[in-house]
Amino acid sequence: MMTPVQAMLWQIWRGWRWGLIAEWVYLLMAAVVACLLPGILRLTPLGEEALPAAGQHLAMPCSFILIHLMAVFTLPGAHDLKTKGYSPKMFVLPVRTAALVAWPMIWGSLHLGCVWLFTAILILRPTGNVVPLVWPIAALAVGLTLLQALQWMPLAQNWLRIVVAVPLVLVVLILVLGVAIFSVPEPIATSVFLALLPLTYVACLHGVVLARRGDSYDWQTWNRFVAWTAEWRKPAEHPFRSAARAQLWFEYRSYGWALPLFVALFAPFSPRWFCSDKGAMSRSIGSN
Repeated sequence: MMTPVQAMLWQIWRGWRWGLIAEWVYLLMAAVVACLLPGILRLTPLGEEALPAAGQHLAMPCSFILIHLMAVFTLPGAHDLKTKGYSPKMFVLPVRTAALVAWPMIWGSLHLGCVWLFTAILILRPTGNVVPLVWPIAALAVGLTLLQALQWMPLAQNWLRIVVAVPLVLVVLILVLGVAIFSVPEPIATSVFLALLPLTYVACLHGVVLARRGDSYDWQTWNRFVAWTAEWRKPAEHPFRSAARAQLWFEYRSYGWALPLFVALFAPFSPRWFCSDKGAMSRSIGSN
């Protein structure tokens, strides 16, 4: 007989087991290839100078593995990516809400850390790519728990999730880029990211507490605005010609705004300096 904690882990494993197995098979194969690459490249016209680039190409799919793992532990108990929020079927487990929140965070952080250590030690470093080991694990844990807090927060207006997520995710990305670009010492960088974990845990806990008792954040001002708009607008004079057109209108009305809103929120933070650097680079290439 399984304990409640083992049941939580079984539900996560059951839904995503084939993808997790395939990912670890690739990691093992990439590690074997990375160990054999120095001898292989030594016998080719490329020579060992191509070794770091080859290692980076081997490690590139690992970034998609990390993204998939974040989705796995952000949707505990779900079998696909269509589930929104914390899986309701896990609410019936006889455990405290703090355990429901803590264990997916711990398992996800440990799994992400293992994948990063495996990639860094057995794929990147053997191919001449020197990468840090500790602070990326803390950064991945912060990213995972932030996504969990955003996903587990019950919101009556789902579009608020995008509005809240964009600035928070950008702050974490800027922090990661700052640590990498300015070569912040690893103990300091690790401490900074670890200091953020209690905040994300509290946010996750608050969201799951609300969801478990059936509450949600409901922006009443938006509801009043929608009601006023509905009263002001005239009723439809022309009915839909078919059920398919009605369904298309409904889907567009519900989700058609998501992409424009997402682009509008990200546009002010676009790196304009990239365009100028690109132009300077092209001019320097042309002059040479």
